[in-house]
Amino acid sequence: MGEPHSKNAQHFIKTVGYPTFNYSTRREKIEKNEAEGSISLNSLREAGNALDMKLVYGFIPKEGSLEQMIEIRARELAQKIVMRTSTTMILEDQENSHQRIKEAIVDMTEDLKKKCPGRYGIRLPKI
Repeated sequence: MGEPHSKNAQHFIKTVGYPTFNYSTRREKIEKNEAEGSISLNSLREAGNALDMKLVYGFIPKEGSLEQMIEIRARELAQKIVMRTSTTMILEDQENSHQRIKEAIVDMTEDLKKKCPGRYGIRLPKI
């Protein structure tokens, strides 16, 4: 499967006039390192430069979107905070209803997302 792509890439590189070097040896080294999970950013950057491309890398959530991840983390933290407060209120004989606790968790979740996400390990993207 890799051969047609590498032949096309070699043909493209040679056609547009990039400097020549032993493409198959370099390609094999990159493919070996990739298979072993040891390819370096410099190797990827170098390969991109040979194709007149820019290397871009980053992290994305394993599941869902970044917004969903922030929502989940904020809700988990809000639940801990609200339930801790609720426990204290029960001890003081000032227990809230289950509905009020649910509302407080929703409110706290929104508050955490808007006012202080970085403080609690919840990161919002800069737009």
